[in-house]
Amino acid sequence: TLGVDSNGDGAIDSDRFSAESATANAEVVVFRVGTTFVSTKKADVAKNLIVMRSHQAADYKRVELAVGTVMPDFEFTDFDGKKHRFSEYRGKVVLLDFWGMWCPPCRAELPHLKAAYSKFHPRGFEIVGMNTDEIDAVPQVKKTLRDNGMDWVQAKRESIEHVIRALRISSFPTTVLVGADGRVLSLNNTLKGQPGLRGQELVETIEGALEQ
Repeated sequence: TLGVDSNGDGAIDSDRFSAESATANAEVVVFRVGTTFVSTKKADVAKNLIVMRSHQAADYKRVELAVGTVMPDFEFTDFDGKKHRFSEYRGKVVLLDFWGMWCPPCRAELPHLKAAYSKFHPRGFEIVGMNTDEIDAVPQVKKTLRDNGMDWVQAKRESIEHVIRALRISSFPTTVLVGADGRVLSLNNTLKGQPGLRGQELVETIEGALEQ
């Protein structure tokens, strides 16, 4: 786990979408501090010393998401091999659901997603499943979803790895609610007063978003 106090408030925000922290595995993560871009070159615990490396702006690959920012457009391929762009859904309220059948908490949310989709899809609500299952598991995942009436679009893992990396998503499920104007409505951080996107709260949140 890496972190940089980017805004100088004396603390590192460890929220999953915070630009001040990241989970890394054998990779260099570049952080932005104003117009300066840095990464950790070396950490010497014995000497209590951290050496930073300077970077060019082009090295900063992270997409910073916050409530009110526009969700960047991206391309993905669904389970049937059809290509999509996220911008296709502009004009609708969209729940981006980063999940996997391998993940028990993700599976626990599926009935709530189904209830919300059934109730609000006719009113312009969409779910885009950002599936993280391995490619050999996709046929069974697809069948399970179809058999249970969960027929919203699902992106294949290999087509969205760049999105997962850019958003630094490392815990699942992770959900993002995007309004009809393409701006983020909630990152499911109730501690910051954002509308909840889990369980029964999801229905209330979608209802409110569609009424805006």
